[in-house]
Amino acid sequence: MTQMDDFPPAPAAALAKKARRQMPESTKRLIFIIAGLFVLVGSVLGFYLTSDAFDERVAVLVAARPIEAGETLTAADFGSDLVVAGSIPYVPWTADAPSAFEGTVALQAVPAGALVRYEMFLEASTLLDGVGLEVIVPLDLSLVSGEVFEGESVLLVDRGVDPVEDDEGRPRQVVQQFGLTGLEGSQMRLLLPPEEWAQWEALLEDVGGTLMVVDLEAGADVEETMRRLDTVWAAQWAAKVDEVAQSIEAAEPEAGPGELEVIVSLDASLVPSGV
Repeated sequence: MTQMDDFPPAPAAALAKKARRQMPESTKRLIFIIAGLFVLVGSVLGFYLTSDAFDERVAVLVAARPIEAGETLTAADFGSDLVVAGSIPYVPWTADAPSAFEGTVALQAVPAGALVRYEMFLEASTLLDGVGLEVIVPLDLSLVSGEVFEGESVLLVDRGVDPVEDDEGRPRQVVQQFGLTGLEGSQMRLLLPPEEWAQWEALLEDVGGTLMVVDLEAGADVEETMRRLDTVWAAQWAAKVDEVAQSIEAAEPEAGPGELEVIVSLDASLVPSGV
């Protein structure tokens, strides 16, 4: 046997050497996973950086605290924040911007941090010399026995809401005794200081925008009349609530002894005129 017989052929030796150098499959998978994570993190970071670069933010005027309707404000009630520029109306922030609202009156409630707009506020100068904020009070005169006049003392009434299947509503009830002021047909036009203006605005929102009027007989006991009316209206409302409840029960028959309920869904799309 020659010395050459101790060695494998050259091609076989190369393959064996290559096999020894080849990495295990688990190592390859781990490398691929790590590389994929680097690509993912790089993509997310790149998106964040580029989106932030194109995210045009501007300084705007905002409410520094919750503001209630009717409040008289100072510059300290306003601050600044950065928002994305867009079509939403806003007041640009400058060092002098809050002073432009000094002494104004809030026409609506403004949450803390909300963008400020000029139409939310009214110049306090309009309240000088007895001129106040205007509120229009629509009146329902259907309960008036005859005719009502300016200055006449009447009862203002929340006409309530009738109950329905998903809402019990509320009974009709007296809100307050009031002397008709600024009467213009079936409404009152009131000019009020900010605090009273805010109270009337809140009342109208609570009653659905309109107040009923009940005229008082001469010499009538106002407290007794209010109590009697509220008692009658509460009973009427309770009867309607029971009526709605009974109609719901009648429309939903319950399964009898030995019966089980089954709901059958129907597709009426092929019915030419409905069923």
